[in-house]
Amino acid sequence: MANPNLQFASLDLSASPAIIYSTSSNTTSFIRVTGDFINGENTITNVTDVGGYFGKSTIEVGMSVRSPGEITNIATITDFNSGTNTITLNQPAIASATGQTIFIMPGTGMYYIKNATFSKTGGSATNPPSNWNSITGSLDANYDSNTLPWGVVGQLAVTGSPSTTLTGLYGQYTLTKIPVRTSSTVIDLILTASNVIPAFTQPSGYVLSTGQSRLYVAQLSGSFMPLAAANDVGIGQGLGLAPYNTIVGSTLADFASGSVGAGFPFTGSADITGSLQVTGSATFATGIGGTDFFIIKSGSTNPIKFNGEGVMQFANLNFTPTAVGGGIYYSASQWFLGVD
Repeated sequence: MANPNLQFASLDLSASPAIIYSTSSNTTSFIRVTGDFINGENTITNVTDVGGYFGKSTIEVGMSVRSPGEITNIATITDFNSGTNTITLNQPAIASATGQTIFIMPGTGMYYIKNATFSKTGGSATNPPSNWNSITGSLDANYDSNTLPWGVVGQLAVTGSPSTTLTGLYGQYTLTKIPVRTSSTVIDLILTASNVIPAFTQPSGYVLSTGQSRLYVAQLSGSFMPLAAANDVGIGQGLGLAPYNTIVGSTLADFASGSVGAGFPFTGSADITGSLQVTGSATFATGIGGTDFFIIKSGSTNPIKFNGEGVMQFANLNFTPTAVGGGIYYSASQWFLGVD
């Protein structure tokens, strides 16, 4: 996997058709349950499904909860105990209620897509993937950590108008879970933005558009996704190029510029194979606990080092090196100086 050949495909939103649930789209038609609130407590007990909607089996940590009258604005789920049917929130209830109807939706940067249809031009056993069977979410129970995770690219919309697709503006998300596999070509999936990878951080004020017909699905190598031609994957060329619009920008931003030194030096150890040239001054800090902090190595010996107190020390070579003018060495408790 040192040099992976990143696989890719597309997700057809119009075939089934698919439904995108988020904080801005289909907010009250996703999960509906009933439950009991106690004023001042941050748990909802006796959680029960409401017919005709997704139920408690779809609840995930990080989803948002709305229950006007019992919760101030929007709360976030921090835990769900399916054994006791208890939801834990990040804030306490402001009123008590029994059997209250509760609206649950994906959290900020999270999307649940129902009936996502697989599509790939020329997909086959020799040109994978050929369907959803070989794709898993990074949080799925059957996910193999030795394989690459998958990401999704889609066009964005303004939060207040999720169906109005913005041309040339894209977001990148991680495919975290496939909760439902209807068939090898139709699934439900969960996408999430990232707080770690800059390129996968959802821009504030934007959401994944519900007005587009296809999304780009591809493996990730670190935070990088492959470029794709429109005809190879059956998407608009903008989606195929979109990964590098954000990934390259966020990667370059992490590099050191000028003399700022944000990328190097760094904390930790570094092995450099080849030559290292330092232009300007260099400072070597004292070793921790009085240990040696600067050593010049020659084969298996350390002819010169500076100890933790800053004292330069010549090693006992126990052999006679080639004499050179101006050379100094220490051996068998004797000092030797080379003169021309």
